[in-house]
Amino acid sequence: MKLQAPLLALALLCACPASETDAGDGGETAGTQGQTSAADTPASDGLETPPADPPAEVFDFAPGGPITDAELTEFHVEMTCAIGGESVGTMTFALWKEMPITARNFLRYCAEDFYAGTSFHRIMREAMVQGGDPAGDGTGKGSYGTIASEATLNREFGHRYGVLAMARGEEPDSASCQFYVCCADTPGIWELDGEYTAFGTLVHGVAALEAIASVQVVRDPEGGERSVPLEVVTVTGTRVVRGAPARTETAERPLPDLGGEPAFVRVQFFVVSEAGRDPVPRTYAEAQALADFAIERAGKGEDFSALVREYSDVEPPADDPLPGTERVANTGVPTSKSLRRHYEGMKEIADYRREIYDDVQMGLLSSDQFRNMINERRTEVLVRLRPHIVKQRADFPKGVANAMFTMKVGEIVRVDQHPSLAPGGWYVIKRLE
Repeated sequence: MKLQAPLLALALLCACPASETDAGDGGETAGTQGQTSAADTPASDGLETPPADPPAEVFDFAPGGPITDAELTEFHVEMTCAIGGESVGTMTFALWKEMPITARNFLRYCAEDFYAGTSFHRIMREAMVQGGDPAGDGTGKGSYGTIASEATLNREFGHRYGVLAMARGEEPDSASCQFYVCCADTPGIWELDGEYTAFGTLVHGVAALEAIASVQVVRDPEGGERSVPLEVVTVTGTRVVRGAPARTETAERPLPDLGGEPAFVRVQFFVVSEAGRDPVPRTYAEAQALADFAIERAGKGEDFSALVREYSDVEPPADDPLPGTERVANTGVPTSKSLRRHYEGMKEIADYRREIYDDVQMGLLSSDQFRNMINERRTEVLVRLRPHIVKQRADFPKGVANAMFTMKVGEIVRVDQHPSLAPGGWYVIKRLE
């Protein structure tokens, strides 16, 4: 049976608790590998043979063993991966000393190559890729039981792109062997802080992570979650290395191929429609003529902000110095900084609501006072967030978005009303950045 824990719109499927197995079934044989007796050694044929590769160093990460908690961060993990049997490279992870229980557990499995042949059975492009399950379906068990949670709300050790964390069951102390790697910076991922233990980060291998995260998926027939990969994605091996990684890179989601278009634009615009602000609507011809006149005035160099205030169907705030201004991200371009500010702003409002609701329960505030106070706080937060909001290209009609990302800085264009490309009116746009 699969265990799931709710996470906003998604659920993080977690490892089932495992029972302790007999030590004789596991790593006790590692010390005898590669040993032979004189009787087993073949006689020399007189030909010189090339020296064999030195055996991989074997580390004992068992709790209470020779490697102390303070030494754990001296090691890093190299995890080789494949899609459909074809190598996609290696992900290299550095571990955090602040989570010694979890780091030791992961290193122990990696040192034994426990993960070799296991799959990434759950892939969510805007969240994470999950693997490490010997059963391959989210129900598998590890060899060393479960470990205590080390989850924290400290942002320094929070969930973000490239972070390595442990999956678990419904109970906080139920993590075993399954892990996940964050492949996005989204509110759904940030909600995991304090609930799931993040214990390391990707220091090399963004290309491998992106290849895995980009595998096409279908819906899980049981839960309906769109996360079942259409290709077999496997861990082909793990290697624990003592010392700093030979190669490092910044763990951040790469930009897509934009075909020469900018990643972001900053535009100022207004819409002239048949509805307008007046109670009496305009005719199509009147609206078109007004748009013609507006673009003519803009072309002559009149103050664009003044034109926005005069012509915009929606009256802009009086205190906005650049009314009608939006920063827009191109398709696929990460906007994590903007999303994070918005997430924290909404969380502030929710926390404030809970804080003052107790006063309503005690009769210290009326329902109307409660609503007014929430609305005031919401307005305050939104005003503070306004300069940092980034909209997506998909938020605008196709014809309008195409104009925004192809016009030059300082250029002013008009996009004519069209049922699908520019519905709702005539757009007059100036690109600021």
